[in-house]
Amino acid sequence: MKVSQLGSLDGPEILNAGTRLLTNNEVLQHVEGLKAKYKTEGREKSIPNNLKDMLKNVSEILTLDPQTGQRTRTPISNTQIAKLASILAREPYKLLSTEIAGIMNQVPRNSIELCLIVEEGEERFSEEQLEEMVGLVERYLVEAPVVKEVERGDEKGKGAET
Repeated sequence: MKVSQLGSLDGPEILNAGTRLLTNNEVLQHVEGLKAKYKTEGREKSIPNNLKDMLKNVSEILTLDPQTGQRTRTPISNTQIAKLASILAREPYKLLSTEIAGIMNQVPRNSIELCLIVEEGEERFSEEQLEEMVGLVERYLVEAPVVKEVERGDEKGKGAET
């Protein structure tokens, strides 16, 4: 997202409105991709210290499991994320993109946690629908195959994913 720091006194001004909210998983994949790019190009030693520190810190933070606080998370395939996002955006759920991003980032394990992410979740959905959504999260995010190699635009190995 391009942001102008000099835009106004109220804060940064968005220059490109066609951007979207990124999930933690997408940011983690990008960071891991940058690290891999520097490594494969043999430029590991030429990374500026501030960038090296930022990549390390972001990677450490985003690999923390939101439930346990332990470093157990690994990037999940973009295919799995896209499937779950598509299901949650359609009937009967029709979740907002911000709610879907919140689910991707927090990975709720029960309906109470889900209701904390989804606006007016208890009013909008029955208990069965909430449990269905938790089941979808378990299927696509918790039990999902992880990305073995950082996915790039060419989607290597796409056929091997479920």
